[in-house]
Amino acid sequence: MRILLASSSVGLGHIVRDRVLAYALSDLGFDVEVLCSEPALSYARHWGLKIHRASYNIESLSKIYSEYYLSKEYGGFSLSFISRVNKVVNMNKARILEEVVINDYEAIIADESWELMKIFVEKPTLYSGIHKILITDFLFFKPTYIAEIPSSILLNIFLRKSYRVFDTKLYVGLKTAASKYGFIDIGPLPSALKGEMLGKNDAKKILKLDDRYSILFSMGGTAGGIDMLEIIIRSIEIVGRELKDRNSVSLIIAPGSEYNRSLVKKILEKLSPSIDIEILEDMYSLPKVVKAFDIIISPAGLGIISLMISSGVPGIIFPLKRHFEQEENARIAPKIWEGIRSLEKHPVDEKKLASLLKIMLRTKPGAPPDIYKNVEKTVNLIKARISSHARDV
Repeated sequence: MRILLASSSVGLGHIVRDRVLAYALSDLGFDVEVLCSEPALSYARHWGLKIHRASYNIESLSKIYSEYYLSKEYGGFSLSFISRVNKVVNMNKARILEEVVINDYEAIIADESWELMKIFVEKPTLYSGIHKILITDFLFFKPTYIAEIPSSILLNIFLRKSYRVFDTKLYVGLKTAASKYGFIDIGPLPSALKGEMLGKNDAKKILKLDDRYSILFSMGGTAGGIDMLEIIIRSIEIVGRELKDRNSVSLIIAPGSEYNRSLVKKILEKLSPSIDIEILEDMYSLPKVVKAFDIIISPAGLGIISLMISSGVPGIIFPLKRHFEQEENARIAPKIWEGIRSLEKHPVDEKKLASLLKIMLRTKPGAPPDIYKNVEKTVNLIKARISSHARDV
């Protein structure tokens, strides 16, 4: 049976979990083809996924988000920004309809793919023979301030319409109350399959890391967290001074995209940091080598939180400003595993972060919850639903 897996191009978190699902579904005998754009496309290619040719002709939403985060006009998800995103989504939707024969597939999995959600909302009866599966880690848009209210109303109307046209709806977020909206609670999906992650020593050898404390700053697929880079560097410099050895701690940056890599290089040239800093070359292999690190620092995206939990590497998360999903994640994640600490309040300074880093370097958290079981639960459910739909058609 053929499955088209359409992965959101906002950041990397979607394609990371979708890669895991694609591998697991392939093991069950499904022919899985992925539809996505950059930077998800580069990640999918790195992991050898089967990619639909239309992926090379659709525009990236990550680029729009990154440019907006870095602009002076950034003020949350305003109506003007949502309109810009919607324009690109409509353009992508038209290209998908031109290049993808949707009815050639027994099932479509849309992981927050706005394009596929729109296609099914606009012509629900046309695709009734296909089992339509929605994967999401948020249910409704929650405005963080008054300018987001108009956009939240419009988005939530669309979300309610889209939920009605999907046959199976899977919630993979941190909350556990999704069932009342017709979703099946799955829980977070890991960033790798069981057995794919290398042990700490093997991972350090591949990355050529020595015995110093190694801190990873994972930026994610958008550039939203780049304004924290200088604060992170200065906080690690403080920790080094207090350990009486600046060379006792090193920083490795996972840029998440080539666009982010260029931004990081420009910032490092201006800062002249006193600690050793490296930019991860093979950034898309991070799930395999993540155990090489002692602490992860990152924006509070679900993808990185899942990576922390699935690897057992403790971390510090901070929500991007006026990003309701990340603000929720920053509140909930530390309650799920004690190895995750959150910098919920803005602004964050280097002294506050340095203090938290010192505490985390001296303490060892308990074992994280097992989220690997969520993969088996998901793919077995998908298999059963697709088979049942095929019998009913």
